[in-house]
Amino acid sequence: MQKQLNGITRELGGLSHNIGFQLEDRAYRSLPYLLKRDFGIEIKEKLVRKFIKNKKGERDGKRYLQ
Repeated sequence: MQKQLNGITRELGGLSHNIGFQLEDRAYRSLPYLLKRDFGIEIKEKLVRKFIKNKKGERDGKRYLQ
């Protein structure tokens, strides 16, 4: 029974991850419009979606967070 429970837990985790990614993808496509509408920020270049792994907000020598 414990093996079945672990299997179900893994599958639910994968499903949750998949749904979360789909929601993020939809939000990401709407972001330029929302930034312009709500904050007057106009995106001039294509947005690139990347993960920032360190607490300083740096990646490849460039600073992304202030």
